[in-house]
Amino acid sequence: ENSLRITIEHMNSYLSVVAKCKESARALEILNEMFDSKVGDQAIVPNLITLNTVLSACANSDDFESARDLLEQIKEGRFKVAARGGTNSRKSREDVIRPDIVSYNTVISCADPQMALELIHEMRLSRRNRDGVVLPNSVSFTNAINRCRVFINKSQSIDERDAVLDIALTLLELAGDDNVNVYVYSAAIWTAEAVGNYQVACSLLCGMKNCTPNNVCYDGVISSLAQHGLHREALYIYYEMKKKALSATRKTYQKVAFAV
Repeated sequence: ENSLRITIEHMNSYLSVVAKCKESARALEILNEMFDSKVGDQAIVPNLITLNTVLSACANSDDFESARDLLEQIKEGRFKVAARGGTNSRKSREDVIRPDIVSYNTVISCADPQMALELIHEMRLSRRNRDGVVLPNSVSFTNAINRCRVFINKSQSIDERDAVLDIALTLLELAGDDNVNVYVYSAAIWTAEAVGNYQVACSLLCGMKNCTPNNVCYDGVISSLAQHGLHREALYIYYEMKKKALSATRKTYQKVAFAV
């Protein structure tokens, strides 16, 4: 009988499949069922892996409101780990599940640019807390800047697109030396490409700190130059890329051909 008992590991595996299928409503439904049953069945009390998997389901479904709402519930202490004895206040604080870096990064991955920036600020301010300090890392900034790129579209006015690029550049600045890497830079370069600002894209490529550009960075700059028909400049960047022994991608050749 015991061998057939459903455990939290089974539920987390099931939720992982639901998350991959982008079914946020079903994931939230399962979580609520687990939460309601925790008094009668301690074996399926949600843990942090459970909560982060449900957040992933929301993010995969691009359901920011549900993800943000669940994150707030976690921060407010709605979820607690299975009791292991002890009733003093210190033990109670330890039993409360707090969001971790994965929780925040997952929510950021489905936020709009302004909300992504606000979540980064919230994480940075968490250093003032006695409990639950969650500082942003390079993944946090990469996710946030990528959201800027995703939100840029041709129907927006130039001012609207420039405002999104400004958020991306602010995030890059906030990343600082500790959190900046080639993925953060490539996200920023492709955001500039999406706006059509080749000056910013080139400036970012030339000003990279603490890392060296990869072919994704070069592709973004070549693409931004190609948009404006700057074929000489695009070819120059292409040859610089080849000098550094970086492999050209299909996108590289497509963008160089488009520029020419």
